[in-house]
Amino acid sequence: MKRKQKIQVAGNPQYAKKPSPATTINNPATGTASFGVFPAIDLAGVEFAEGPIYLRYGTHLGNGRGWGFEHIWQARFATAVDQTAAMPLVTNLLNSILVTGAPIHYEYGLGSAEDRSAVFRSAAGVVIVERRFDGANNTFYSIVTTYQARKVNGAIIGNLK
Repeated sequence: MKRKQKIQVAGNPQYAKKPSPATTINNPATGTASFGVFPAIDLAGVEFAEGPIYLRYGTHLGNGRGWGFEHIWQARFATAVDQTAAMPLVTNLLNSILVTGAPIHYEYGLGSAEDRSAVFRSAAGVVIVERRFDGANNTFYSIVTTYQARKVNGAIIGNLK
């Protein structure tokens, strides 16, 4: 009777199992999953509930297509050989943009863009977040992407807590 052989692949990132796209990534600056708090905003035609901002593992589908950690890693830090090398690069970038008091811009989008907002902080860049709901129907904001920009379109509707 033949026995199945187990092949050791430890240390080879090509064979490492990727986390689920919905897996939250901890913020090393706080030791929690939160990268900030999006405040409650209720203006004419714009309503956002308060909720934490999370970075989830996400997925990268190509240039300008994807969301979350993997998308930011592949789009902005493609030279990082694996997620261990990319993690501090991505989280440090996000922490430099998502600071208390950072202005929140809204472009008055339609469809799925209706739940998206841009958080901007000078030369550090722009973070796009999207309103989502967890299993208990609580609001949270998922980080979609980040990019360099000198200015952001849309009105300022509030500031990060």
